[in-house]
Amino acid sequence: MLDPARVPLTHHRVEGAPDDLLVAYYEEERFEEVELAAFVAQHGGVLHEIPSRAASLAMIRTPEGGYAVLEIDADGRPTGFETRHETLDEALRASALVYGHPVGTLAWKEVFGDR
Repeated sequence: MLDPARVPLTHHRVEGAPDDLLVAYYEEERFEEVELAAFVAQHGGVLHEIPSRAASLAMIRTPEGGYAVLEIDADGRPTGFETRHETLDEALRASALVYGHPVGTLAWKEVFGDR
C-alpha cells in the first residue's frame, strides 16, 4: 500500500532512442553532465514524463521465474507500469527505493489469489 503523503513519482518513456544508449547514460553516469530529456533529444528521441497514478503495488511471480511489480490505481486496476526483477530481494529493494520515499510510505501485505 502506498501512503498518499509520499513523494510523487514520474515515469519516463523514451521514443526514438535505442535502449543501449539509455543504458550507457546511466552506466557512464552521464546524468551528472546532462539531463535525460536533453540527452534523449541530442540523439533524436523524445522523453515523455508521465505522473504515476499508483495507489498500491502488486508483486507477482512471473512464468520465467522472476518477479513483476505492478502499479495499481485507486480503482484496483493496473496502470500499465511494471518492473521486472530476478529475485524477491531485488523486487522489494527496488520498489522501496522508488515508491517508499520518504521512508515508511510503502507497506507490503501478503495477499493470495490470482492477479
